[in-house]
Parts: sequence; structure tokens; C-alpha cells
Amino acid sequence: MTLWLSKYKVNLKGSYVGVQPMYSRDQLGFSDFTKEGRQTFAPARQVLVRAHPVPMRISLFLASHTGAILGWLMAEAHIHLHNLIEHTTQPRFAYVHHWQSHDPVMWDNRQTMHHVRRFNETEDLRDIRRTAISSDGRATPQVIQT
Repeated sequence: MTLWLSKYKVNLKGSYVGVQPMYSRDQLGFSDFTKEGRQTFAPARQVLVRAHPVPMRISLFLASHTGAILGWLMAEAHIHLHNLIEHTTQPRFAYVHHWQSHDPVMWDNRQTMHHVRRFNETEDLRDIRRTAISSDGRATPQVIQT
């Protein structure tokens, strides 16, 4: 195996990513959507480098459906995002939950990537519910309006 690494540091502060849920679905082969269905997953812009509102720790907005870095060539953005996701999803940075019946699991969506692993959808029931909790801290910057 041969690996070449860039010798320059990329400054991502002030960058925005294109969040395209259809990008990740297309990558997995789920492309049989109606026009209305595709509009449900319309692209959005998000701040790439952000600070958590309470401890002010820096994090990156990354996900499998992050398909572009705005202002970058698509090929370069895909490679860079792939490398960032590959780095941040190393086992040393991950918590893997081995489900048992009635397990409650909570995470802070402001700084956590989550990813479902393959499961038997006919035998394994999943009940995922989103809850938003009020806080006295300011919100993490989300969608940037165009």
C-alpha cells in the first residue's frame, strides 16, 4: 500500500458544506424516488467548522450525506470529505452500542455523527425518536440562509 499526504494544512474555518441526503442514498443504491420524494431531501448548507454552544469545543459538521464543500471542485471536496469522515470514524473515536431490548440511548446531535449498521429489519425492531431539549446556552449555528 502507498499513501501520499499533502504537506499543507487546509483551513476549513468559514467553509460551508452542502448537505444532500439524496447523495448518501444514491451511494447506497436507493435512487428510486419520485420528484416529490427527492424534494423532501432538498440540499441545505451547513457551517462546516462549529463550536458547541456550552463547552465551546470545536467540531466538524460531517455525515455520509455531506456531499460538497461550497466553492471547491466537486472531486476535491469528495476526497477531502471522505478523508475527514474516515479519520473521525476510527474506532478510537467511536462508541458502538450493542442493542438489547428496551435500551435507551441519547446523544447530542450538535456534535455527534451517528450511523446505523446493517440489521435484519424483519426481525429487529427499531424505534427511534427525536427529542429537542431547551437549554440556556445558545444554539449551534445550523442552516445558513441563502
